[in-house]
Amino acid sequence: MHDAGEDRLARFEHLSEEERKAMELRWDTGRMQGYVAKLPAFVDQNRHEILSRARDPAEARALLTATKLVLLDLGSLDHRDDMLTQRRRISDHVWISIERGARDPHRLADEWVVNYAAPWRVWRMKKYIHVINRCADAVVAQLREPPADQRQPAA
Repeated sequence: MHDAGEDRLARFEHLSEEERKAMELRWDTGRMQGYVAKLPAFVDQNRHEILSRARDPAEARALLTATKLVLLDLGSLDHRDDMLTQRRRISDHVWISIERGARDPHRLADEWVVNYAAPWRVWRMKKYIHVINRCADAVVAQLREPPADQRQPAA
């Protein structure tokens, strides 16, 4: 049985052939390692919500779906990083446009927001979900072990 969250998730999990190839190239060249590194902290910080949203916490698929749904609700693995990256994209757009003869940096920044912000966020979310799928075993294992603050220190 699907709910609205799972329907929303399906829109981000579906990749065109071109998107799939781009995603695999990014994965194969290591350009997604930053997201991989942020994933354990995201899972730890949102463990309670993920486990409460999982229909059957004993089922790996339910844990992964819940992790992705929490990600969609929050909108990011790391909000600070997303804001800084988006700011760099806007700055790049302004710089390139000025190099081509444009004059108004504020208008150019607004232009980026209007024309590129929404697709950028969708693509970013697709990358996050791809990383969760590729790291599925690690995510499930992390959710099945005790929370970080309750783990015994290594001897």
